[in-house]
Amino acid sequence: MKFVPRPLKETADISRSRPNIRTFLSGAFSALLFIGALWLVLGFAADLAADSISEETEVTLFSWIPFGQESDHPGMQRAGPILDRLLETGEVRPLPIRLALWDMGMPNAFAIPGGVVGLTPSLLEEVESEAGLAFVLAHELGHHHFRHTLKGVGRGLLWTFALAVVGASGTGNTLATG
Repeated sequence: MKFVPRPLKETADISRSRPNIRTFLSGAFSALLFIGALWLVLGFAADLAADSISEETEVTLFSWIPFGQESDHPGMQRAGPILDRLLETGEVRPLPIRLALWDMGMPNAFAIPGGVVGLTPSLLEEVESEAGLAFVLAHELGHHHFRHTLKGVGRGLLWTFALAVVGASGTGNTLATG
């Protein structure tokens, strides 16, 4: 069998022609589709992992986090009994729920894995009624009950891992020998 080279067609060498927008859009759409599928799969995996963690394990895993400061702030004195009433009447996962004061400039409240409900002094000053404070505390307890904090941590860890794998595979680094 004899090899006979054939001449290339004009369209075979696209390096000197204008960029093909259809090829670009196809690649961009494929990349977005892949990222979307990865987002769904990683989110589902993180949710499954978060749902399988026991309350005792959650408290142990997140016991190293500094929980704000104990405070005699008047708002914290108001919040404690309201939180106790919410815990008595509500069905919340059995976590050791604790209040912590976080000194931030803006009004905010947040749930931290392990059972911590953080409140800022500016939030405590802005919320004047018991009902308003109960609403804020119940909202944060809902985050604990439905494991939103754990799911967020899990998604963040999985995304960091996925990006590290993609970044490490694209660097071209090899081990030096010799």
